[in-house]
Amino acid sequence: MTICVLGSGVVGVSTAFALSRAGHEVIVIDKANRIAAGASHANGAQLSWSYTDPMASPAVLPKLPNILLGRDPAMRVGLGSNPGAALHLAKWGTQFLGQCRNNAFRKNKAARDGLAAESHAAVDSFARDLPSDALQPTGVGKLVIAQTPRQLEEMRRQPNYLSAEDCRDVEPALASWSEPQYGGLYSPDDTALDTLTYCTALSDLAREQFGVRFELGQEVSEIIVRRGRVQGVRTIDRVLQCDTVVSCLGMSSNTLLRPHGLSLPLMAVRGYSVTLPATESAPRISVTDLSNKFVFANLGDRVRIAGFADIATSARGQKSRIDTLLQTARRVWPGIADYDAPPHGWTGARPMTPSGIPHIGETKVHGLYVNAGHGSLGYTFAAGSAMRIVDAIGAVQ
Repeated sequence: MTICVLGSGVVGVSTAFALSRAGHEVIVIDKANRIAAGASHANGAQLSWSYTDPMASPAVLPKLPNILLGRDPAMRVGLGSNPGAALHLAKWGTQFLGQCRNNAFRKNKAARDGLAAESHAAVDSFARDLPSDALQPTGVGKLVIAQTPRQLEEMRRQPNYLSAEDCRDVEPALASWSEPQYGGLYSPDDTALDTLTYCTALSDLAREQFGVRFELGQEVSEIIVRRGRVQGVRTIDRVLQCDTVVSCLGMSSNTLLRPHGLSLPLMAVRGYSVTLPATESAPRISVTDLSNKFVFANLGDRVRIAGFADIATSARGQKSRIDTLLQTARRVWPGIADYDAPPHGWTGARPMTPSGIPHIGETKVHGLYVNAGHGSLGYTFAAGSAMRIVDAIGAVQ
């Protein structure tokens, strides 16, 4: 079977690798001239198998007034650039609030935990096909720091809770952490690995061993459907025939789905990161700052600091947001990176559903599948969602 995978971000590359390994002829198409050029390029770099809480949670509700009034430093909400965008935000936001109920939160968290476990197994499986050091983590283990008494009370109920002293034993670099440390959650199996390194390793093997074609610099203008069945895709200058299309286009998914009567409830949740040279005081493991919604990841000779969750905002304020990210990180955890070095800044619009559960599977159009809506845990969920697509399509016998 010939399959076109649309998108070469972490979800698209994982999907293409898994399908080609299952025996399919795969073509990856992306308008960018290189893989992982968009939301995957410089994300938080954490494979977070153990901490998968959806954004929609009861804890968000008390914060809503400050968020909507622009007083929450970690989150911003845009008002929409036109009436259509504002209406979409209102509709999506209403659905999001419905998912903040306790029972919905528990159900969604269980579903995300299951997908993360499948991803963990899938990444281990992928690694066995790759050179031994191709997916070698740069940091092993993750701490989520409790910075308020309320966060502490919630964490104390968890089996992986550590006292503040134990947290500093696990990560000695926390000695220079300037904000309160009441304790934390420790996940020894979570890892850090640059997403671009992961995508490059999988795409190289997909090309060399499984014959995957990467058609980069080719923007898809149409998914060709005849009599309810996929026939191929049209780019600006050619038609590529195929039996199946898997759309892994994130926020661009609906542009190609709408002509076929399809639409996913996706909202752009914008994140930001800076990557800086590591110092001798850099952390060995990943650390999450819950209050500021920051993550600090060890990338070997670099430290990646990623944060914020801006809903329905544009990239126009990227510089000021990255400046704030740098200033806050320097204040919270001084000395762990060379904050005076020119930072590699990034912003990405991550596609999120109201529930935090991605859409994975076939649509009402025969042969048209979607794999989108992973939100801020796209990297964590990518391999597991790729294997679900393989299960849905089937392997070549």
